[in-house]
Amino acid sequence: VEVTPEYQPLKPYSKEFRNRVDDISKRRQFKDEAFNGKNTIEDMYSKRVVQKDSADVDHTYSIKKAYGDASIFNTEADIKKAVNQKQNYKITDSSFNRSKGAKTNTEYLIKELQHGNDKNITVSEARKLIVEGTKAKAIVEGSLKIKQYSTLGKSELKQQKRGPNMLLQYQAFKT
Repeated sequence: VEVTPEYQPLKPYSKEFRNRVDDISKRRQFKDEAFNGKNTIEDMYSKRVVQKDSADVDHTYSIKKAYGDASIFNTEADIKKAVNQKQNYKITDSSFNRSKGAKTNTEYLIKELQHGNDKNITVSEARKLIVEGTKAKAIVEGSLKIKQYSTLGKSELKQQKRGPNMLLQYQAFKT
């Protein structure tokens, strides 16, 4: 891949990178749409009532995790687009969001359970955290992969293939 103004290798992860990739106006719009003129709604994980002024929009799959998943074919713009999809946003209590930090939902849950479940996470909350985290990860990683493969030319993709199609291998094995 040729280094051009639109394709620059990613610089090391930093707070500055996070701030450039985070789309605050999109998160603000998501929050306004979720609250829809109300002062309170249910936290998307715990189903507890959360006030608009104490609610955050969580990047379910964090910018830092997406940065770690990016390939040499992904740009900063690709990561920005991938992490700022509505499907990767959840309205949640600010204290939860800040204690979660850049961890995945599963990593956060494991940490909490190892420390005695101080936050009293219920089984249904744990299930919701895992399901929503898995969905968000698939969406963000999928977006990065699609961009990665569209960056590669068809000839480069053909060169990367190793052996016959897996379906043909399976069919040959089966017979």
